[in-house]
Amino acid sequence: VGEAVGFVNQQLNETGQLSDDAIGRAAETAFALRDAYGVDVSESVLAANNLMEKFGLTSDEAFGFITGGMQQGLNASGDFLESINEYSVQFADGGANAGQFFAIMETGLQAGMLGTDKAADLFKEFRLRIQDGSDSTRDALNAIGLDADGMYEQMADGRLTAIDAMQLVKNALSNVDDENLRMQAGVALMGSQFEDLGQSAVLGLEFIDTALEDVMGSTDSLNKQ
Repeated sequence: VGEAVGFVNQQLNETGQLSDDAIGRAAETAFALRDAYGVDVSESVLAANNLMEKFGLTSDEAFGFITGGMQQGLNASGDFLESINEYSVQFADGGANAGQFFAIMETGLQAGMLGTDKAADLFKEFRLRIQDGSDSTRDALNAIGLDADGMYEQMADGRLTAIDAMQLVKNALSNVDDENLRMQAGVALMGSQFEDLGQSAVLGLEFIDTALEDVMGSTDSLNKQ
């Protein structure tokens, strides 16, 4: 217990702003996650640290995020915490908040993707393409009825983020009747995963902001569990 508390303090309290109570709650939740789901204490703490650093969450919010994900089956493929550690920077830098990050992983699984990393990696691939400004990307945007020049202008001045652009693209692809055009544009904008994962799975992603309040109560139920 002493080692775990020390590790929590080391990882989550670099600025020294966490209270002793907050450190204690984080350690208790890490132990509860270990007992309920077999998650190593260091793994959940490192994932919480990434959520706090990249999205500005409190320690309670970060562990609520992790606990809620576990309870809703996001670790079915054993990659939930790894996805947080690997992709949180991609989502944060792409303008997403923690709730949108959660929603995309959750709805990706619900749509049939095998693992949270699939949905997260799809966003990473899209972000690389939408920011390259290549002719193929512009042509694909225009082909599905979007104004490529207008989108790039808005991205340049910060009015449009990568996560906003992906939602626009997903909605536009959903409205394309020509299946061949939809596939070609989807692959051009999201990479081969658009084809590999299946159009229905990709187009089933939701970008809604999952309210952190919805997962904050998960810690209490975790203790009962």
